[in-house]
Amino acid sequence: MQMQKLILSVLLLALAGMAEARPLDYHDVFGLEYADAPAISPDGKQLVYVRRQMDGQTDRNIGQLWLIDLDSGQQQPLTDGSGNPGAALWSPDGSRIAFVGQDGDGERQLMVLWLDSGRISRITTGPHAPSDPSWSPDGTRIAFNRFVPTEPPQLVKPLKAPEGADWAPPPSVIDRPVFRVDGRGMLPHGQTQRFVVPADGGPARQLTEGPWPNSGPAAWTADAQALVFAANRRDDWELESRDTDLYRLELASGELTRLTERYGPDQDPALSPDGKQLAWLGFDDQLMSYTNTEVWLMPAEGGTPRSLSADLDRNVDKLVWADDGRALYISYSERGVGVIDRLALDGSRRRVAEHLGGTTLGRPYASGDFDHGRGLLVYTRTSSEHPADLFQIDARGRES
Repeated sequence: MQMQKLILSVLLLALAGMAEARPLDYHDVFGLEYADAPAISPDGKQLVYVRRQMDGQTDRNIGQLWLIDLDSGQQQPLTDGSGNPGAALWSPDGSRIAFVGQDGDGERQLMVLWLDSGRISRITTGPHAPSDPSWSPDGTRIAFNRFVPTEPPQLVKPLKAPEGADWAPPPSVIDRPVFRVDGRGMLPHGQTQRFVVPADGGPARQLTEGPWPNSGPAAWTADAQALVFAANRRDDWELESRDTDLYRLELASGELTRLTERYGPDQDPALSPDGKQLAWLGFDDQLMSYTNTEVWLMPAEGGTPRSLSADLDRNVDKLVWADDGRALYISYSERGVGVIDRLALDGSRRRVAEHLGGTTLGRPYASGDFDHGRGLLVYTRTSSEHPADLFQIDARGRES
């Protein structure tokens, strides 16, 4: 009898172990969480990031902002997840965080969160979502991009339907080489323009106009009087969509100065901490099927560009200035593994971190994000068996 009880107990334990080690189920994907978009506070003591997961009710990727104390490792949520916020940006004094999220009406707007009170204020209004926000160095304004619609062309004057009539929609007039995109369908008429808005709220001022596209964040000059950004302002920009240049826009006068003049993309401008040097990503387009994106550098006021990564046979994805302005941190893929190097201004490189990735579940090896500040490097680290977690490396190279 005792032996039967023992055998029964062993069987029950075995069954319990099998239950714990059950095969992966399709619904388990909704239980996966991963870290994205880390941002170090100006004093280097805190970190805000987006914690992402799949919502089982809406079948969508949703995010929630979390705050980490880097000394203790303690975390706390900043948002409840209902607004599905994007990447957060610290104000220069570290008292506020800006991000794009949904307001009470379900519209995506530019939001600012005050850390001392936890209150969130909607900074923009309007039907089209802002993107690519960036704080001014004095913390008084935020630059962003937003789509501005225009009237579509018409072949004839539209007729007015009788009251109660159910007419077919009017004909669409297509006069653009690119008029629809996979995953989005027919593109509306209009263009993304650059704006600036007071950080405490108020009317946003449109800075650019015309048929040319604007995309990517703008970099503020050190005196907060101008923006540097990438744009394609060619007359035939629709046929040469990759030929972007860097421009400097004076906010007071509206004067626009072209900083780069070459055939090929120039994008993601970043000014050095002292505001004297300008780094960005791009390449000379030699009309080849593929060309590596390189890191370029020149004086902030303009000058002769020079490549810092010409000898690196890899495509650079992102750059962030080091605190001392003597180097840049860059990310790229090395034989299928995401890596981060410290790139000195003389072109020498030193490996800092590996296994960067995990910010997309479909292809975790081809993604990843990082930030650097106050001697700390924080990045999303992943493996083939684990979604992205946050890791930090201090000034001595110690990882935790």
